[in-house]
Amino acid sequence: MKVNILTDSTADLTKEQMSEHDINVYPLNIYFGEEEYIDGVTINHREFFDKLSTCTELPTTSQIPVGQLRDLFLKFTENGEEVVVITLSSKLSGSYNSALLVRDSLDMDRKSRVHLIDSMSVTLGLCNIVLEACKLRDKGLKGKDIEEEINRIKSKSTLLALIEDYKYLVMGGRLSKATAFIGNTLNIMPVIEITGGEVVPIKKVRGRKKGYQFIIEKARAYGIDTSKAFFMGHIDDEEAFKHFEEYMLNNFDELENIDISPVKNIGAVVGTHAGPHCVGIAFFKK
Repeated sequence: MKVNILTDSTADLTKEQMSEHDINVYPLNIYFGEEEYIDGVTINHREFFDKLSTCTELPTTSQIPVGQLRDLFLKFTENGEEVVVITLSSKLSGSYNSALLVRDSLDMDRKSRVHLIDSMSVTLGLCNIVLEACKLRDKGLKGKDIEEEINRIKSKSTLLALIEDYKYLVMGGRLSKATAFIGNTLNIMPVIEITGGEVVPIKKVRGRKKGYQFIIEKARAYGIDTSKAFFMGHIDDEEAFKHFEEYMLNNFDELENIDISPVKNIGAVVGTHAGPHCVGIAFFKK
């Protein structure tokens, strides 16, 4: 029977990827004050960042209503089919726990065909995990086997990024105005990593190039699994990405032996917290 793959819009998959790999995506909701939007449906990336640049309070996000999620689970378990559901990190959202509750509300037969995975990641890292699940499905693995293999390897999915704009970290309460002022004055930027399901600042650097170099050194220390996808991406700043990409290709020799996936535009849900001008990479560690 068919194994369906289901994830949420924070994976930032392109329409081409969804179509090519037969991936089903459910959107999260975004709120600018009282205005409600559906991520990627009633607001696209360009419209979102235009609104973000003028807002005085950060937009908020919410997970899919449980009733809609239940309908999806029922749809993808029709006629004996299975569904592998891969959510963004449970430490960043309640999506995984909601999915557990919905699965447990199903009858025993359908429940046994819903396989839930807490990706412990988001955006490029989540995208990478979803694509690995698709590879396993295409090899003929059943839902339970896909669940077990992804749970085995997901901790190796890594995202490293450089944040240049302190504005949204301050608005979100993740950074004090004083710290942001000092950072902006001295051109100090944080490098973040998604580790253990959380976004963790791991280094402060002075200037873009030192940030780029630190990302290279960190990735080199981990080692890159070349059998899996390698992504470079940005949040609403193609110009900054051009500099980042050029630096990476000229200074990260290991990339010569890696099939680099198409550039990823990181979307609204993550962009809300990191803000524009963020660049980064995602890969699986060896």
